[in-house]
Amino acid sequence: MNNISTLKDKISDGDLLNRTDAINSFDGEITSEVLVIFRKTLSDESPKVRYATLCRLNNCIDNETIDTVTNLLYDANDTISIKAALILGTINSDGAAKVQKQLFKRIKECTGEQTKLKASIIQSLGRIASMKELSQLLPFLEDENDRVRANVIEAIDAVYRRDFEEHIDILLDDPNNRVRGNAIVSLWKYNPKRCIAVLEEMVNSENKWFKLSAIWAAGEIASPKTLQIVGELKDDEDTDVRILVMKTMASSSFFDCVNVLKAGVQDDDTTVSYYARKALDALEKSKGLSD
Repeated sequence: MNNISTLKDKISDGDLLNRTDAINSFDGEITSEVLVIFRKTLSDESPKVRYATLCRLNNCIDNETIDTVTNLLYDANDTISIKAALILGTINSDGAAKVQKQLFKRIKECTGEQTKLKASIIQSLGRIASMKELSQLLPFLEDENDRVRANVIEAIDAVYRRDFEEHIDILLDDPNNRVRGNAIVSLWKYNPKRCIAVLEEMVNSENKWFKLSAIWAAGEIASPKTLQIVGELKDDEDTDVRILVMKTMASSSFFDCVNVLKAGVQDDDTTVSYYARKALDALEKSKGLSD
């Protein structure tokens, strides 16, 4: 369905399913005329209709619609307020200044229970906020919620400043695996020696999740040294750890990873051996290697 008249008719229908279906099935261009309709459905009494509308607004919000979406940051339905926060992170540069002001206002009003909303706001601010404004997020590096701390590191890293380093360095010792992994990736360019020490500590941890985060961080950095360190996990007792090692080596051009992949091919777990074989075949094809 791409007829705007049909869309208008259906969203005026008293039936919830018809209104929701009208939004989900509309496949026309999101024009200013369509946005007028969507501003109406963003205020619909049904959370399903409001949510369906938000899902159609990626990268296509005009200034008038910004105000409507911003109001949904205060929606009683958590799923909608979180989605609104994420949608506002897709705004173009023309509306970014207005949006970031509202996002900073909202995050400071979040209650202790609204951690997902807080984390989503931070994620969006990382996409649209200026370097100067992002310094307002530094206090949230001490937030009690793991996801919030991790998202702040990612947001700050997008426009990294050297004076942020000391704030993130502390988080290399964070008790949460994801936070620590993000800190390693963020600080690698400034203090690789310290990051290597933390990466080795995580690899040697008894905690599966620390190992997985170490592998992820090593893949993001993609240096021979980091890949060598996590390659040691090729024989780890946990299948998920071994699988991620093979997947990470597959996305690398690091020549020495061939030995890790050959070990993976011999793994008793078929999923591990599948990813190892797949990666090894691609590596052999690109580099002319042979068994």
